Amino acid sequence: MNPDKARRTLEWYVFRARRVADHSLLSDQDHFLAWCRGTLKFSIVPGGESTVRISLPKEEAFESLAGRCRPFLMLRDDLHFKKVLDSLRPHVAADPQRLAHLDELAEAWSKLDPKSGATLGLASQVGSAAGPLGALIPDTTLADAWLYCDFGHGDIDAVERVGEHGLDSRYFAAVLLITNIARVAVATLNFIRNCCNVGLMELHPEVFAAPVLAKPERTMVLTAMATGPVGTKREDLEAALREAEG
Repeated sequence: MNPDKARRTLEWYVFRARRVADHSLLSDQDHFLAWCRGTLKFSIVPGGESTVRISLPKEEAFESLAGRCRPFLMLRDDLHFKKVLDSLRPHVAADPQRLAHLDELAEAWSKLDPKSGATLGLASQVGSAAGPLGALIPDTTLADAWLYCDFGHGDIDAVERVGEHGLDSRYFAAVLLITNIARVAVATLNFIRNCCNVGLMELHPEVFAAPVLAKPERTMVLTAMATGPVGTKREDLEAALREAEG
């Protein structure tokens, strides 16, 4: 990657990763870390009904976090994590400690590939109480099915991907995967910030300070305005503007 493309990749990664860091679901660290760990709460009642409780974020709010993390997983996107790490490596190549830290980040990212078929925290089987259990499905595969069948795409092969595992199971796995991606994305952001602070690289200071959330309301001062009925030619509107400014 040429140096200019690498710098632009890192600067835009900083902007996008700051959007992850500022997401509302990361504001409560206790809840966020519980989702990262895939926390389950068991209630064991000898001779009675034992239960397991799963507490997850509301799906609509979580979808926005997933959307902000999605570019880091897309191989064709400029911000795929491997491209970001490759852009970083030349800057820390002469610093053994930071190079080792970068390798740790690369390993953490590699474990979060939803196409890997690896197990982050759990694999599960489902079936009827009296019948056989289905295939053992790892959580990354369940999460991948949520990403492609329930969220970011319109694939229709959920059953072919994960059998009888329903939306709840796919969503639980997606929360486990995406919150860990958010965690590693923020860790990578902090690593870049540290490298800039110690002079190993130079990015435009604005990328660390520019607003990352669009304003829901704005008021703008109008210095000139021209209107016309539907079908008015652009040239006529521009002439009216020049007249108003004149």
